[in-house]
Amino acid sequence: MKSQRLLLHALIGTFAILATTFMLGDYGRAMVAAQQKTLLGGDIRIRSPEPFAPVLNAPNLTSFKQANWVTLNTMISANGNFVLVTMKAVDKSYPLYGEVRIDTGSGEPQQRRGAPPKDGIWLPKSLGQRLKIKLGDQVSLANQSYRVDAWLLETPDLIGGFQSFFPLVLVNFSSIDQTLLTKPGARPYFFRAYAVPNGATADQLISTIERLKDPLIQIQHTDGDNNRTSRIVDNVFQFISMFLTLGVAFAVLALSLASQDYALRAERQIALLKALGASRRRAVKRLIRTWPKFIGSALIFGLLIGILVAIATFLWLRHFIPMAPIEPAATMKLLSLSLLKSAAVGTIIFVVIITPFLWRTSRVPTWSILHAPGNQTPPGLTMSIGLAAAVVGGFIWLITKSAYLAGLWLGAVLLWGLVWAVIFHMLNTFLVKRTSPSSVAGIAFRRLHQTTWQTLLLSGIGGLVTTIFITVGALGTELAAEWKHALTDKMPNHFLLDVMPDDKPFIESFLHERGIRDFHFYPIIRARLAKVNGRPAAQRERQRIGALHRPLNLTYADVLPPDNVITDGDWATTNIDDRPAISIEASLAQRLGIKLGDMLTFAMGEKEFSGVVTTIRQVEWDNLRPNFFIIFRSKPQNIQADISYITAFHLPPNQADLQNLIAERWPTVLVLDLRAVVAKLNEILATGRTIVGAFILVVALMALLLLTIVTDLTEHIHARWTTMTRVFGASQRLITSIMLAQTIALSLNTGLLSLLFGWSAYLAIARTMFDLNGRLPSLMWLAAPILISTILALLLMVRLLPMAKKTTIQLLRER
Repeated sequence: MKSQRLLLHALIGTFAILATTFMLGDYGRAMVAAQQKTLLGGDIRIRSPEPFAPVLNAPNLTSFKQANWVTLNTMISANGNFVLVTMKAVDKSYPLYGEVRIDTGSGEPQQRRGAPPKDGIWLPKSLGQRLKIKLGDQVSLANQSYRVDAWLLETPDLIGGFQSFFPLVLVNFSSIDQTLLTKPGARPYFFRAYAVPNGATADQLISTIERLKDPLIQIQHTDGDNNRTSRIVDNVFQFISMFLTLGVAFAVLALSLASQDYALRAERQIALLKALGASRRRAVKRLIRTWPKFIGSALIFGLLIGILVAIATFLWLRHFIPMAPIEPAATMKLLSLSLLKSAAVGTIIFVVIITPFLWRTSRVPTWSILHAPGNQTPPGLTMSIGLAAAVVGGFIWLITKSAYLAGLWLGAVLLWGLVWAVIFHMLNTFLVKRTSPSSVAGIAFRRLHQTTWQTLLLSGIGGLVTTIFITVGALGTELAAEWKHALTDKMPNHFLLDVMPDDKPFIESFLHERGIRDFHFYPIIRARLAKVNGRPAAQRERQRIGALHRPLNLTYADVLPPDNVITDGDWATTNIDDRPAISIEASLAQRLGIKLGDMLTFAMGEKEFSGVVTTIRQVEWDNLRPNFFIIFRSKPQNIQADISYITAFHLPPNQADLQNLIAERWPTVLVLDLRAVVAKLNEILATGRTIVGAFILVVALMALLLLTIVTDLTEHIHARWTTMTRVFGASQRLITSIMLAQTIALSLNTGLLSLLFGWSAYLAIARTMFDLNGRLPSLMWLAAPILISTILALLLMVRLLPMAKKTTIQLLRER
């Protein structure tokens, strides 16, 4: 029975996509919960830009097992090559959870606890290749010499998320020069992780630290919302689940349409049983009796496909996202629960969808079923779409626990479908009016106009997938091209950080001698916002912006940096009441509630200095130049030599060795090569595009299943039209020509509209969210609409063209 075969395929697809979604979501959340301590470095971690106060060494705190480390960006060099790295100096207790994985040259990863030897360093092998060194060689790090003892493969805790722009190297805390952490311009971060013993709670420890009321200390713990790394990984799996929901929507709609067709085909069987004397309940019960075997077959194949897809996805994602292994017993438990949920939810969806159709079918009079002609438009189409929408909405709520997200997701898809339907219908109406009713093209366009629901479903499904593919692909390509263009268009591609006042004039002369003149040195003052109009700023900051619980980079200048535009106030004002004028960035002023005339007081160690806000300005943050939230109009009082300088310049390709010369001549200066940063950004972007592309493929497979079912469901409509046309004398050649024209028209309209929708969505996102100019997608993105047009054409040709070759007698017998 053809309708039963369609229903079986739809049910297999539903079980498969549910199993994939549940397994990815459940395992992802379990993985995050299992590796939170590893990602964080402990049950509780505190971070500060300054050394911790002695009070944190009190007996009630030292009773907890703890590990300490400090991170600092500095230069590493060997063989005349210099690279900016993140140095992590750890103590002997590091790490509290997890282990450091290294390769000592044997090729086999080894797990270690504790710090490297005092004269040793562990660094990534890729960094060793850039420095042209091997194990046992000496490197210079922050004016100290270290021996490369091992290649660093993995560290438990991750700094600032799982992506870092600079290579990470591990050294022993006791081996570093402590003055390195306190010199002007240094930006170290001090970390301390605590392990809470079994049976104890972290509340006392957290409250003790909070009572210090030190605004520079940030507390992170495994149950807190400020565990950013775990939150990122959790959000990745949440995004994957939400994205796969589109595949669930296609599968459920396919199941709904197939269930509707199954119920309509079962009408005659129920009518025959009722005509032979069976009651309505007995007739339906006889039909339902075959369901367990039917559902069981679909369940086995569907879950097997879902398991294979989920396993392949996890193995693939491990290359991009850190995943701590879960115990085999816990993995089997998770797998079992995910499969049980998939089976239960899939079965419930099937019963919920098919029951209304069977109930309506069983109540139709027998004589009406036996004498009713085939309807061109299925009477339950609205019910099919409504049931699918309700089921998908409930599924989104199940995985997100948010009615708002469920409503927003459904609203967005339905709005897109409505807009698509209106534009597609208008385009088809326009073509109908512009073609002759007697021509092949005119008949084909009118056939599309007469089969509205089939046409809209076929075009809308393919168009939605193609639109997403074009938008994601074009946006990723545009971002990569924009960053690459910025570095090759005379924009700064190198930064010099931590330039000391004594070195500044010599570096200026050095750059001038080599023809580099477009640069400006800005003084850097590291200070924390302490007061606003004499009131402590900490309380207001906690309410408005937590990022200000750390020192800010301030500067003073008599000329604004490029791309800084005054929106309010007067830059000509230099001081008010013997206090220097301050210019503040507009978004920061809005978040802090700061306005013109407010007095800001900053703290730098024991020193305090103030200024008055006289201007508010907009900043172009992506111009690859030094930019600041706070700019003093003149040098603040109490500031003597505790400053460093920063500058940016464009280094031509023919002077690539200049950065090594600077790093070698001035070892304390940090040379930041923006080309390496942009390469890392492009790598992250490419990873994101690859991940999204893979899940677009999964969604596309569900869309293909739905397209196949829709074409199968519409086959009888085309068969009836072919029969009537043959009866009235149409030739096989004419019918074939009309069907080919109809197929080509539908495919081309879908391809062109999906290209238009995808390009429009790309432009809207590029200009509103990423502030890009937007450009026409490259020719490569024409492959997407061409592909969907070809798939639609092939599906329709496989179903329609064989009908044209059949005789009238064959068509009437099949009817």
